[in-house]
Amino acid sequence: MKSEVSGLGATAPVGPGGWRVVATLLALGVLLMLLAAVTAVALVRFGLPHLPPAWAEVLTHRGTGKIMTRALQVWLLVLLPLVLRFSGWRGWRDCGWRSAGGAARPLWKDLLAGLALGVATLGSLALFMFLTGRRVTCVLDPATSIPLAVAGYALAALLVSVFEETVARGILFRLWARAWGPVTAALASSLLFAAAHFINPSGAAFEVPGFWAAVGSVCASALRLDTADAAFWIRFINLAFLGLALCAMVRLTGSIWLAVGAHAGWVWSIKLNNLLTDALPPPLRSRFWGARGDLTDSVIGSATLLAVLLVVLGLIWRRARRKDSG
Repeated sequence: MKSEVSGLGATAPVGPGGWRVVATLLALGVLLMLLAAVTAVALVRFGLPHLPPAWAEVLTHRGTGKIMTRALQVWLLVLLPLVLRFSGWRGWRDCGWRSAGGAARPLWKDLLAGLALGVATLGSLALFMFLTGRRVTCVLDPATSIPLAVAGYALAALLVSVFEETVARGILFRLWARAWGPVTAALASSLLFAAAHFINPSGAAFEVPGFWAAVGSVCASALRLDTADAAFWIRFINLAFLGLALCAMVRLTGSIWLAVGAHAGWVWSIKLNNLLTDALPPPLRSRFWGARGDLTDSVIGSATLLAVLLVVLGLIWRRARRKDSG
């Protein structure tokens, strides 16, 4: 039986049913959480005491909870290709790196267009906020080399974007689109993408007596989203808007490279904004403009991301109209 997933390429066999996908990914999640917690607790309890102080400082400078986060990322890389095969994943060629349907598209042009979009939206907004006094110049460390920082941030932004877009949009969104259709897939993957940004295991979870009790404590801590931030809900909504916009870019082009470029442009702009500027003091801040350098806690950030989403959806709708009229 054949079915076409609109915007994701030519006609392709329908993937496994939605419930099989859900069951497979739940199994992946349970195994992933357990292996990461065992790794993190073992490293904290048995590894750190025997490491040179400089190495231990590098691992714990952002708290022991960050070790659990890194363990989750490593085990995700190890397990995802193995488990997704049972959900209809077709291997590394099914990651969105090439345009769906085999169409010859200039993928590098998609990447550059995405970079331009990311910098032109969030970068321009950050610059506007600085020029209008809504963010102020920060004091840089004299040893900071701005050219090196700019280049380093660009490389880091590209690497992070390729990884996250491959997993979130290239694999999960396209896999779920075959099972549920693109709209449900975009909503599900975007909500998961938003939630993943609030996984913040507590360092106190490692202090529970007993190895396996600590493993359970760390797992429970990782499953509790960090909702303490007063701006939690607006940030969650904005990150979901971001995920939806990136899914729409994949649907528009059939590959992940427009989304990779936009994601990299946003990350690069955020890192430079945080390097060069600071938020206003608390009494002068407003919810409309927010305080974070990534602008996810602001109403203006919501409007920007929603505008990007609507523009991409408009391009998809116009292309569909053209096909229908042709």
